[in-house]
Amino acid sequence: MTLSVVEDLMLHNLSCPQCRAGEPCLVAEHIEDSWPRRVALEAAASLRKITMLEEQHAAVP
Repeated sequence: MTLSVVEDLMLHNLSCPQCRAGEPCLVAEHIEDSWPRRVALEAAASLRKITMLEEQHAAVP
């Protein structure tokens, strides 16, 4: 399972001198900007799993 955006940012902030100093950081911005895509991918994976389970359940006599 992937880390949450908050966990990613916390881990990054621990090792990034720019973030610790409160300065702008491109990596942190990228992590923040990528969260909508990550959420959409996780939702699609969950929907795919549910669909597969429903299909398997329907196939069982």
